[in-house]
Amino acid sequence: MGQGAFMVVVNLDSQPHHLEVNDVNCMQNGGESGSNLNIWNDVTIEPVSAIPAFGQPLQYIEADGSGGCAFEQSHFAIQFDRGGATGGKAGINIQTSVDGVPVDPRYVEGPIAVGLSATQNFIAWDGQAGVGIMRRPSIPVPIDPVDRVNSARWISVLIEQHPSFRSKQLNSISLPASHDSGMSHAGPCTSFADARVTQTQTLPLARQLEAGIRYFDLRPALWRLSEPGSEFAFGHFTTEVGGQGCLGEPMDMALTDVKKFLDDHPDEIAILKFSGYVDSDGNKFPLATQQAMIDHIKTALGDQMFTASSGEKIGLFTIGEIVDGQKRAICVFQNLEDSFVDPRNGILLFGGLDCNTPGTLPGNYATSNFDLYDCYSDSENSILMIVDQISKYRKFREAELLNGEMFLLSHTLTLGTVDSTPVGANKSILEMAQHVNMLLWDVVTSIYPGEPESNIHRPPNLIYVDAVDGKLPILAALYLNSRSANPLDLPRIAVKSTAFRNVYLRLDRYQASGEANGQVGVGAFERFGLERAEGDDCFYLKSVEFGVYLTLHGEGASELNPAGVGKSGFSETKVPAALFRIHAISDGTFAIESTVQADLYLRIDGRGMTRPSSSGGGVVNGQIGVGPYETFVFGPA
Repeated sequence: MGQGAFMVVVNLDSQPHHLEVNDVNCMQNGGESGSNLNIWNDVTIEPVSAIPAFGQPLQYIEADGSGGCAFEQSHFAIQFDRGGATGGKAGINIQTSVDGVPVDPRYVEGPIAVGLSATQNFIAWDGQAGVGIMRRPSIPVPIDPVDRVNSARWISVLIEQHPSFRSKQLNSISLPASHDSGMSHAGPCTSFADARVTQTQTLPLARQLEAGIRYFDLRPALWRLSEPGSEFAFGHFTTEVGGQGCLGEPMDMALTDVKKFLDDHPDEIAILKFSGYVDSDGNKFPLATQQAMIDHIKTALGDQMFTASSGEKIGLFTIGEIVDGQKRAICVFQNLEDSFVDPRNGILLFGGLDCNTPGTLPGNYATSNFDLYDCYSDSENSILMIVDQISKYRKFREAELLNGEMFLLSHTLTLGTVDSTPVGANKSILEMAQHVNMLLWDVVTSIYPGEPESNIHRPPNLIYVDAVDGKLPILAALYLNSRSANPLDLPRIAVKSTAFRNVYLRLDRYQASGEANGQVGVGAFERFGLERAEGDDCFYLKSVEFGVYLTLHGEGASELNPAGVGKSGFSETKVPAALFRIHAISDGTFAIESTVQADLYLRIDGRGMTRPSSSGGGVVNGQIGVGPYETFVFGPA
């Protein structure tokens, strides 16, 4: 029996490609020993797809080491057309689980982003590192002017140049993010750890902020709990083998730098996710140490700590709501002692979505503030990591989550069990990161191509990398934000009040009053479709849950009334009272005007609404003219 590997072919191009398998020598095939090259022969692979398909097991392939083949090189070639029907560079990627499928250069146009192995064998059966091929999509993706934005104040620039960015909910934009953010250096270290296996960054937090990073993965640690004078730092530790790892940046100094940056940049934000809380012996912080850690965080960040209510979802906040509140350090804690969670004083609760079934809500969903799908690939192989993350991203989107949940694209490689020990290969986290970061732009532009009709309204929210340097993650995030869809073109929207925090338009056809009302947060009753009617600015608001249309009646009203005028309701059909003219306001918000009664606008009064209610709350009616209660943000739902 010969040696084998698991293999996948990925098309990150915007064009389909035809594949053929040829030049086969000494390979098991057609199901022999489970090996089957034929799944790639004479087939078309569609744009941004894979064979086997994303989310499916990889195909096993095996060399035939018997008989005369015991003395021959096993190999095969996969040939693909050169750029599909429109020509241009191809974006095919080929890789196996043993990093072993260099591609015959006869079939490759243009330069290969990562070079062929020294021997240029088709398959490195001895397990040595091989390559795939990775290039830009066939259709050039514009990066100007996002490549010229000042990274330190990129949110400010977007607000200045595109005021509508203020109205974007956090769960509908992309932010550059860093993994194990506090590990810009390593030391002191335990006996079986060093910088090779623990250092993930080259820039301290202050310089990461200047490079555009806005989400930080921070793991507070101590050298030893029993050692007097031990100071909090960020660390990279495992709790196995009695605790192994290294300390990184001092925590107090790094967080003080974060506060200074936010004080100096009034329209920028920073999301700080805290987890870990261990010492160098692998011991979790006891309660007294957790309390001391929180005290240090509060002292360092002071009045910059963002506050919320228990269960209030940060992903539903708009950029404008966050920056206007002038508390822009969003501190989220995972696995903290429950008694220390205190959202009203800036200690927000993390909620992790299930990696296999992201539609399953976290057990702490009722009280969590930041619900995130954060599932890394746990692979040293760049192509397998990309396949894993695209599969998870599709799974997240298919879950159709409603209430501010966010997705983290973990563009990171992980040292294997052996490589992460002193006896492992001479391979470091930073070296792997420098290689895989070169592929980030290709992945992002594949997920979110350049053609307008391919726009999606739920881009990856966090672009998460090791070895932050230059503009790679910021460029990727700015590109994604530049491609985000016009709210009026979204397939489903949630209509959010700008006057009342996290209050949304709600329509329940079984409501006793027959009127619409409001709800804190987004659920099934808060989802609407915009159906365009005559005139570019005229729409019907159709309930996704019930299929009925929102109506507004206020005929005869002519003067502003503090309590509003008229009443809302619903209709089974598209009656005149269900047709609205939607006015875009310069700050990215919208006003919804009746087409039956001029100057009659939809109004939400959400006074007193702080938590979700099974029957909703507040008042939805009309008003003459536009004031704070008559302006809305349209977000994805």
